Amino acid sequence: MKKEELFRAIGAAEEEQVMDALAAPKRRRGPRYLAAAACLVLLAAAGLALPRILRGGGSTPVDTQYSVNVALSELSKPPEGSGSSQSADLVWLEPEEIFALDTVIFRGTVEEMRCYEAHGAYDHVFTVAAIAVSEVYRGEVEDTCTLYLNVVPGHVTNSLAGPLDDLRVGSEAIFMAYPATAETGVRTDKGFFCYADAADFYCGEGIRLVFLDSGEGLEFEREVYQEIAGAASLDEVEDYIRRMIGEESGGAEDAEQGTQESGAAPADSGSGGA
Repeated sequence: MKKEELFRAIGAAEEEQVMDALAAPKRRRGPRYLAAAACLVLLAAAGLALPRILRGGGSTPVDTQYSVNVALSELSKPPEGSGSSQSADLVWLEPEEIFALDTVIFRGTVEEMRCYEAHGAYDHVFTVAAIAVSEVYRGEVEDTCTLYLNVVPGHVTNSLAGPLDDLRVGSEAIFMAYPATAETGVRTDKGFFCYADAADFYCGEGIRLVFLDSGEGLEFEREVYQEIAGAASLDEVEDYIRRMIGEESGGAEDAEQGTQESGAAPADSGSGGA
């Protein structure tokens, strides 16, 4: 199963249904009905070949390509509990250093969120969010992408969650995320959990790398981004990000700069004298 298929519902035929269909009284059918019946048999066989429930609790297995000794399964509901002791010490970088990190930067709206579990050599619960991308500031990002989150918003969090803990379907945010590759993930002495088996990008930290419009206000680490500490909208954050990554701001300021460089004096907006 590819990571894009994490957000597609899979219908599987039960074995009893196939047996009932095979045992049904035979009837004379025309070629059209015979072709339809053949298709149904093929679909039923494909359904039986799909992975069955891996463990209790309504978890559905997910095929992996890169992880080693780690199985992934989608959970029918988030785990019980309001938090975890998982934490990490932060190296507090300056904004210039943060924007120098090898991240893609994009703005988008959360369309769907699903909870997953990694188990085996690495036991962990996490979230995959489907993002409808509205603006890309740096890097290559498709119109829709998936994002691995190291938390289950509202259920399991950690000291790095920040605005991610309030992320919900319908939330709009600006994310600074890392591309998920075959080498990115968590290694243990017994195996390897690869982020690329779950999503296109990963964002384990929300404190410095996420600007969230929660619907009740703008959430981000204002102590880090002191230049925009008073920002109240993502549009303000967007302007700041464009400046920080060296994009031209456009508009009247560029026009005035071009006029000055050409040697011509800017037009006088005041009233002319005698």
